[in-house]
Amino acid sequence: GHSLGAYAAMAIVKSLGANSPFRSLVVLGAGTFDALVPDLRKHTELKVLTVRGSNDPLCKFKSPEDMEKFQCKMPSSLRQEQIKGGNHLGFGAFSGSTFDGERTISLEEQHEKTAIQISQFLLCC
Repeated sequence: GHSLGAYAAMAIVKSLGANSPFRSLVVLGAGTFDALVPDLRKHTELKVLTVRGSNDPLCKFKSPEDMEKFQCKMPSSLRQEQIKGGNHLGFGAFSGSTFDGERTISLEEQHEKTAIQISQFLLCC
């Protein structure tokens, strides 16, 4: 899921508990709003990938402690990646917005780099 959709996906996995059929979760442009991040540590079989854009002001942790809070809620399989030059809206095909940072790579490049990260993650292990 992307942005608020990613928080919704995390909440669905959490609500299903041990009955969750999901084995992998991909979180794009999300994770920094601690109040929306459920504790998924008990989902030990769940693989989690987060991908953020380096120019995404919505998804920058304010401090190392905030990043640690997020990491502490995730299973040990957590893998975090960053798309250098990517921004928040670049994970989709949205038009510009005043709240987002400037993307310094093309939309196509952000999509390609994101697809590679996701593919490698899903095909691994």
